[in-house]
Amino acid sequence: MKAKKILYIEDNQEIGRWVKQELEQRGYEVCWLLSGDDAEREIRGCDVAILDIMLPGLDGFTVGQRLKKIMPSVPILLLSARTAVDDKLQGLQFADDYVTKPFHPDELAARVEVLLRRNGEESQNQIMLGQHITVDLSGHTVSDERTGEEIILTGKEYGIDL
Repeated sequence: MKAKKILYIEDNQEIGRWVKQELEQRGYEVCWLLSGDDAEREIRGCDVAILDIMLPGLDGFTVGQRLKKIMPSVPILLLSARTAVDDKLQGLQFADDYVTKPFHPDELAARVEVLLRRNGEESQNQIMLGQHITVDLSGHTVSDERTGEEIILTGKEYGIDL
């Protein structure tokens, strides 16, 4: 079975190396970036994204919102030293989970597993048409993964057998 791929964005070298090593030892493939500059390109093919909030250039909130827009099916976990409730509420507007630093690597791995499990259940109810059109059978929606936009269909159009 192919290793699950994680996009990990963290500018702190020490934390970044440690988290990358911990996740790789648990069997994940990790693409580690020091900033969000290449995140939109790297998110394709990833199963989960883990973002720090305090990044050089674009902050993690902005990067995460952009990633969610282009790849809405990829779960996002915010991993940050920011512990204020306002920061958590802002992050959870688009992210699927929020973990504060310091954290234990077992907790991080468990949260990643939950996101993958949850996403795996969703993907059983989804069909990919081509490379970027997703049909959600349980939600009766069709969306373009490139833009994150829903494609509006009439009842008859949606009812046509795939």
